[in-house]
Amino acid sequence: SCKEDVVEPKISLTAGEVTETTISFTATPADAVKCAYKVVLATEELPTDAVVLAQGVQIEAKAESKQTVSDLQPGTEYVVVVAVQNGPKQKSATLEMTTVEPQIPAATISVTAGEATENAISFTIVSADATNVAYVVTDTAFDHELSAEEVLAETCLMLQNANPTKSCVFR
Repeated sequence: SCKEDVVEPKISLTAGEVTETTISFTATPADAVKCAYKVVLATEELPTDAVVLAQGVQIEAKAESKQTVSDLQPGTEYVVVVAVQNGPKQKSATLEMTTVEPQIPAATISVTAGEATENAISFTIVSADATNVAYVVTDTAFDHELSAEEVLAETCLMLQNANPTKSCVFR
């Protein structure tokens, strides 16, 4: 019989750039007639080679190709599964990749003194990149230094003569 043996296909993966919402990788198939990929959460069960080839994104089977996957969640671990096929033979490779955690800018705040009278004071608060801003006014007899958590808490109270008088939380 002159029947040729079908060569086992091969696939190699190389991780590329990762951002908050994208991952990229290079797939290098060999001896393949079909190549496809799927990206799944690392917590999910990996799809079979047959599922990747049937339902995955079809890519170049005869040459190396760079792929970028978008619309992913920041700070999340994913698994790229790439499957190749040559005749009845299938093979796959996996690559674990994690998107970048979002960078949260440091909040800044400044307070500028305004006018002071016998029974009133004024001041200006300017903040940037803050999600919450609150303040507390105390008299000089108040001897407890409040933490940022205490000031920002829902129960934060404006203090006068060390006695709570009214809420001071802004939204």
